[in-house]
Amino acid sequence: MKRLTIDVPESLHRRIKMACAEKGVRMADDLRELLERTYT
Repeated sequence: MKRLTIDVPESLHRRIKMACAEKGVRMADDLRELLERTYT
């Protein structure tokens, strides 16, 4: 596993965090899944 660090606006981070909380998933897992769908 490799670590990927990106800078995002605070408003985007807040939206991602809220969406993940509503789904009951970790941000890292949700974003990893998004990247897999996009780059597979």
